[in-house]
Amino acid sequence: IGDQQNDVSMFAAAGISIAMGNAPDTVKRQAGYVTATNDEEGIVHALEWLRCLTHPVTMRQRLTTAKDNESN
Repeated sequence: IGDQQNDVSMFAAAGISIAMGNAPDTVKRQAGYVTATNDEEGIVHALEWLRCLTHPVTMRQRLTTAKDNESN
């Protein structure tokens, strides 16, 4: 997760790259995902995106469990 030009080299090394919404456009264009700004809790949105990306079944299970709990 980066917000400045010096973070771009990390994007390639990491494989998954996220730019903060307040990053310069040159940084955003090189990221795989652009999240909200620092003031808009961008890190929280980025971590949620990563969780959905890496654990999609877990998110589906949570939704199913929540629906089941509402029914009872």
